[in-house]
Amino acid sequence: MNPIDHVINGALVAGAIAFLISPLNLLVAVPLGIAGALFPDLDTHVGTHRKTFHNGFLLLFFCIGAVVYPLFVYFPIGVASHYLLDALCSRRGIAFFYPVSKSEYQSKGGVTVDDDRARMVTVAMSGSEIILVALFLA
Repeated sequence: MNPIDHVINGALVAGAIAFLISPLNLLVAVPLGIAGALFPDLDTHVGTHRKTFHNGFLLLFFCIGAVVYPLFVYFPIGVASHYLLDALCSRRGIAFFYPVSKSEYQSKGGVTVDDDRARMVTVAMSGSEIILVALFLA
């Protein structure tokens, strides 16, 4: 997925969760969700792409930060939305257990970054994530 797809996904998911929990948090949730959704791809410049910043240990670190500062929760939500989009909707997947394992996990199928269907897949994935969260919170 490209950065725009991750921005769309992070903004929609974090914004929807904020709206469901506390609409007053929207002004904080959307920018943090976008920042979190963009953060993992810093490993295209530092480290190894889809490994260094695409792993569960980093997500756990950010979740601990959200326990300390609750509004920060929208950043790891953005990171998690990035991971889901890459793992479930792209052809390559992510190394979720890196550095313990370099194996990349992905679903069968998926689209490439330059595929014409990528935006449609992004919006569908975002909708699916929002529906799951809404069902969980209901």
